[in-house]
Amino acid sequence: AVAPDIKKEFLRRINGNERTGEFLEKYILKRYGRTLEEFSAKYSAQNLKPIPTLLVYDKDDPDVPLYHGEELKKVLPHAELMITERLGHTRILRSEEVVQRVVSFLA
Repeated sequence: AVAPDIKKEFLRRINGNERTGEFLEKYILKRYGRTLEEFSAKYSAQNLKPIPTLLVYDKDDPDVPLYHGEELKKVLPHAELMITERLGHTRILRSEEVVQRVVSFLA
């Protein structure tokens, strides 16, 4: 949801440095005519009509920190933010509680 964090995590995973990050941003702009920020969920969410939205984030997600959901909530004030614990990034998808909440939300 937060472009600078996405870039930072990507660079960490590929053992990239700041120069690599600058190249990445320039490449994205040249190739797609848009900044990296413009591909982020937070940026895109600013232009959404207020429709029912459910954001599901886990406090213990090592890949996508909870504050990404909190940042999205700021630009989607009508959204509901469901916060789970100890599910991480993938177990959240198999959680009975989460599945039931999502199904209920969609119904």
